[in-house]
Amino acid sequence: MKRVLVLFTSVILLIACTEEPPPVADPCKCVDIINNHDTLNLTFDSCLHKMQFDPKFSLAFKKCQYAQITGGDTANIVIPEKKNVELKLPADGRYELNLEKSQIRFIGKNSITDTKHVALLRLSTGFIITKDTTLSEAEFVIDMNSLTGTKFEDEESRQNFEGDLKGEKFFNTEKYPTATLKLLSANAHIYKI
Repeated sequence: MKRVLVLFTSVILLIACTEEPPPVADPCKCVDIINNHDTLNLTFDSCLHKMQFDPKFSLAFKKCQYAQITGGDTANIVIPEKKNVELKLPADGRYELNLEKSQIRFIGKNSITDTKHVALLRLSTGFIITKDTTLSEAEFVIDMNSLTGTKFEDEESRQNFEGDLKGEKFFNTEKYPTATLKLLSANAHIYKI
């Protein structure tokens, strides 16, 4: 009886060990699963595995990530080839941010309805200071009232989105009209990327 039980248990363990992993979702679904840290999703581990060991899948995943950030179409996205480029800082001095060309873009996601919205923020001021080939000081001030929603089906939805984010539950722009990002420390050397 013990031999039969041991044999039966061995067969169950063998079946459990040879079970096929769940099929991997398409790369864009993997972006959502990983970004949401949905470790309970059956394809979470498969997504990570495919990203690490399948170069074509990894490239498609990167295109999906970029499409989500920019709001573009994955078919039109070109991922540049990675090159070893030496990063060179400008000569020592203070450099002001070009306010007309600078913006912060982010995605707001409703986890209940799974809807996403892109929003933009403008900067009020910004500068970096370099010294001895090192970024020594930097500060950027964000105009929180500049928050603008993009790609909405109607004006009312856009206004509701902006009102919610500017309201007390989120950024509370009436009380905190600006946000400041300030460099606390930097590495002393320039590294190749």
